[in-house]
Amino acid sequence: MTIFRRLVMLWPWIRRRSERSLDEEIDSYLEMAQAEACDRGLSPEAAGTAARRDLGNLTLTRESVRSVWIWPCFEHLWQDIGYLLRSLRREPLFASIAIGSRAFGIGAANTVFSLVDGILLKPLAYVQPGQLVYLREFVPALSHLYGTLPVNFQHFRYWQEHTQAFSGMAAFRSSGGILTNVGDPIKVEAVETTSGLFQVLGTKLALGRGFLPDEDKPGHSKLLVISDNLWRTRFRAHKSVIGLNVVWDGKPATIIGVLPSDFKFPSGNDLGELSGLGRRIQIYKTVETPLDGWDGDFDYSVFARLRNGITPAGGLSELSVLTQQFTETYKVESKPSPAGTPLQEVIGGSVRGILWVLFASVLVLLLIVCANLANLMLARAHGRIREFSIRTAPGAGVTRLMQQILTESLFLSAAGGILGIAFAALSIHLLKLNTSYALPRMTEVNIDGRVMLFSLFATILCACISGVLPASRAARSDLAEAMRSAGPAITAGHRSLRLRQTLVGCEVALSTVLVFLACLLTSSLVKLLHVNKGFEEKRATAIELNLPDARYRDAQSRMYFYERALAEVRSLSGIRSAAIVQGLPLTGESMVNGVELEGSQADWIDPATKAPIMINVRFVSPITLKRLVSL
Repeated sequence: MTIFRRLVMLWPWIRRRSERSLDEEIDSYLEMAQAEACDRGLSPEAAGTAARRDLGNLTLTRESVRSVWIWPCFEHLWQDIGYLLRSLRREPLFASIAIGSRAFGIGAANTVFSLVDGILLKPLAYVQPGQLVYLREFVPALSHLYGTLPVNFQHFRYWQEHTQAFSGMAAFRSSGGILTNVGDPIKVEAVETTSGLFQVLGTKLALGRGFLPDEDKPGHSKLLVISDNLWRTRFRAHKSVIGLNVVWDGKPATIIGVLPSDFKFPSGNDLGELSGLGRRIQIYKTVETPLDGWDGDFDYSVFARLRNGITPAGGLSELSVLTQQFTETYKVESKPSPAGTPLQEVIGGSVRGILWVLFASVLVLLLIVCANLANLMLARAHGRIREFSIRTAPGAGVTRLMQQILTESLFLSAAGGILGIAFAALSIHLLKLNTSYALPRMTEVNIDGRVMLFSLFATILCACISGVLPASRAARSDLAEAMRSAGPAITAGHRSLRLRQTLVGCEVALSTVLVFLACLLTSSLVKLLHVNKGFEEKRATAIELNLPDARYRDAQSRMYFYERALAEVRSLSGIRSAAIVQGLPLTGESMVNGVELEGSQADWIDPATKAPIMINVRFVSPITLKRLVSL
């Protein structure tokens, strides 16, 4: 029979019609054989017996014919699933425990694997991401405070103009401002960048163009490239936005491009300390030429793309030579040296260890679930010994019984796996909504094909672990002795008890490890939540202000605005006090300055230890700390 015909016979109504035809054919054959026997002089009863004897075992005959219609394995699978559904309907508690446990274990594993895959394993969404390197600088005088620092802009320009190992470089830093002249004013997080950023990343804009090589030089008007989200929400996705004149931070600017919807750019602390970016960057603008000197002012993050065949080590070797050149030429006293790391390793590096520990923990949890289910299935299989014995009497073999148990385990695991995928999708959605605990590349974490393959692997693993032991135990059972037994049940043997005790011992051992880790993490969390922050945040409200340079050009106009704002706020009913601070507490560093000791001949240097004295500075308005703490 052709493969197509066998596949068609899988449909129940077609198979039932063929089985009716088979029964009619067998009945017709028996009638003909019985008539022939009667013609030979046998009685009707003897003729019927002779006809059935000549035909043989009718059940075996039907099975032989069905094996020609359809593959026996599919027939057995269908029978086993039907039997399982009927048994689960009689045992709803067992069904809910078996499927629910699998769904919880597989769902937790899927959730964490999707995080590991999306944040650590999946290549960055750029062209040839393996060629991208994140550059920083190592400054010996500040090494006791920071391992590396962002790049000095003058150093970046020197690298960019003289490098041969890199095909392109781009420097950028966090920015922000007020976008006006397009409806209500809105505060937008931005990135201030040199012209080659999109070329280095290999990004093609959806509309318009990127920055040309000379458009980050002095004398050019402000140019903006906006995100797809800002284009759709603020400009209603009109293509006429290209060339539109807007007001950015109080100054005229022109929109020249719109990024594609799938463009991903680092945000927050994805690039490590001192490189904090906005959480939702929506504008990219040309850099305003900084006044940095050759020493100090390490403010810019740098992306660089290696040429084909150049390794990161080779690129850093060239930058080391270039750094030595400008250090000697321009008498740079800080003696910096370049540091570079593949961008793939930088993004997500702060959470790499946490995610791998979490992934190992959920794998242990999945093993505990499998061991628990194996014990449950083993106890259930032992209670079905008499049933298996009765099924072997008509001719069912041990292999057939093992196939049934494994099919049941695989079906239950498949049901748990489907629910586990739904559980993982819901968990990822909730994680994305909780922006307070945003992880790097969280927007790239999804239930995709890789996660589905892992879910399939976890489902098969769960089915094998929870099904192989009960199946092998049933195969080794003395079914003939169970059949001869007159008792209502068979007492578990020593071997079965030892196996179940071993499984329980494994569960306890693995659970102890998980409980120990959970206690450590919980203890750390409780301590962090009760750390004395040095101030009382209850009943305190913070408002962020951003004064455009075009309107407030000098310090006097800014101070006048702040004084009036404070006076207005303090006059409001219910306000006990108000003040202005450069940066809120626990929001990272704002400004790092050196301190010169009175009478010292060297700036920032402690005469006793010869070590630089660096402090983090926040400027506040005249208000006592005592009143601030009492808010």
